[in-house]
Amino acid sequence: SSLEEVQDSLKSIADRYDRYQWAWVAGAIEQTLGKKPETVCADDVIGLLDRWKSAFEKAARLHIADAEKEYSEAVRVGYGIDGDERTRDADFEAVRGRLEQSDLAGQIHKSLEENTKLYEQLIGKLKALA
Repeated sequence: SSLEEVQDSLKSIADRYDRYQWAWVAGAIEQTLGKKPETVCADDVIGLLDRWKSAFEKAARLHIADAEKEYSEAVRVGYGIDGDERTRDADFEAVRGRLEQSDLAGQIHKSLEENTKLYEQLIGKLKALA
């Protein structure tokens, strides 16, 4: 195989992406709901969206819990070594910042807000169809 053949193969896959994407979604619908996609109704989609929202929120909570570990007491060892607990915390915050002000926490909260808004919009449209 030459590099050109590999590039041609990858281009072919990219050109058919929409078909592959739909085939994957259709298979996931059948596997999850036990129905053909053409038989799915608005209530089925609402149920899927409810499951998606719940899973997304759980993942976000897990990410926040993981990030909190990076700001825990155990990680503060070695900071403010020449002072008391307040000095240690001030030194730690001067170097590492606060979780609430971190980019990661902001991104997680923003993503939660955006996905909650999307969920509410979709649910509103689907309930009108149900």
